[in-house]
Amino acid sequence: MITLKKYVRTAVASAVIALGAGAASTAMAASLPFTVDPTAFGGSSIFTADFVSGQSSALITSLGGNNYQSQGWITYTGFKNGASTVNGLVSGVNTFYDLFATFTQTFSCGSALGVGVTCGVTSIDLKLYADAGFGNTYVSAALPGTAASVTDTDADDVLLAFADTVTSGVAGLDVLGGAFENVNTNFVLTNAGKAYFIAPIPFHELAFSTFNNTTQGIACAPDCAAATTVAVNSEVGGSDFNKIPEPATLALVGLGLLGMGASRRRKA
Repeated sequence: MITLKKYVRTAVASAVIALGAGAASTAMAASLPFTVDPTAFGGSSIFTADFVSGQSSALITSLGGNNYQSQGWITYTGFKNGASTVNGLVSGVNTFYDLFATFTQTFSCGSALGVGVTCGVTSIDLKLYADAGFGNTYVSAALPGTAASVTDTDADDVLLAFADTVTSGVAGLDVLGGAFENVNTNFVLTNAGKAYFIAPIPFHELAFSTFNNTTQGIACAPDCAAATTVAVNSEVGGSDFNKIPEPATLALVGLGLLGMGASRRRKA
């Protein structure tokens, strides 16, 4: 079991996030800008961005018949606007508040989940929160059967948005044995969310999220050839927003390049 407090950041996690930037930038081909007002949570000023970076953990379990369920969380680590990173004091993320999501989703595969198998995402229940008190504890998925969970110890999480409809999406284990997911969903703001994501009005109707890792970020049972349980203990990527579904194939190209690079580094 791996337990993370939000104020704890490791050099390894930072390096992994940096590796994910290539896939994220590829996935952002059709992303649109948006405006955020973080001042209610401690950020210093309104800013424009087109991508929010993050890392994720989830426990995937078999539902039978090549159908699977994934439960986990995303912690968002900062915003980007094109090639520029929004200053952390401006956005306030990880400095004055947490931006995170919890989710449950299902997906269906053409065969048992294993290396090289791509599945269709069939449903999602995702909720996006801001946590001004840094009171949450995040437990990463691990085998045997430790779920990826979030515990709110100070009851101050603010619901900003939710997603409950999948427009399109793919997930699975790539040919190198890492996990990946690329999914288009709806994106519905609460009143608190409308005060945070302030433009455009109405806000972008869809969210596109892409997360991936290498074999170092997953564990399978009984094995990754035909898994009934997969612990995705660390994935990196992020989300952007749009009015039309983004092509998952663009992200998959980025994921493949990322995996090839990681493979070369391990062999060096």
